[in-house]
Amino acid sequence: MILNLFQPIFDFLGIGSFLLPPQTLTSYFATFDNWWELLSPGVLISWLIYFMTAYGVIFVLFIMPFRFFKKMLRVPKRRG
Repeated sequence: MILNLFQPIFDFLGIGSFLLPPQTLTSYFATFDNWWELLSPGVLISWLIYFMTAYGVIFVLFIMPFRFFKKMLRVPKRRG
């Protein structure tokens, strides 16, 4: 799973042991009987950190290069 690729980053930062494993997290979201299971601090914080890390990776890999190339090409800004 893609979330397993983030584990070395989390271990380097020292939060790898605190987060729930991705398999446990997806099982919580796939089969939940009680809504308070999803609102437990471990599940919420783990989901938030995984989501923020995935967004950061997407931002660095896809958005920043295009902004950099746009500055290199000196594309004029659009005016409305």
